[in-house]
Amino acid sequence: GCCPGCAAWNVMDYEGLIYASASESGLRVWDLSAPMAARSIGTSEVGGNVNAVWVAGGYAYLADGEIGLRIVDLAPLAGRY
Repeated sequence: GCCPGCAAWNVMDYEGLIYASASESGLRVWDLSAPMAARSIGTSEVGGNVNAVWVAGGYAYLADGEIGLRIVDLAPLAGRY
């Protein structure tokens, strides 16, 4: 799975990073540029139940079954990879 105790519902590859919607664990971001040494570079626990993710223009758009659309600024992750 994408994190201990959670499952990825939806995964998107964008500009060399993998973004996973992880239900109650929110958004998970992975750097897979070296697949044998994949590393987590960020998380965003937004509350609710994130079912899908779409990334464009520096933002992650999260479909949350309980709350609705969530928009997460990805700028804070930029320095981590």
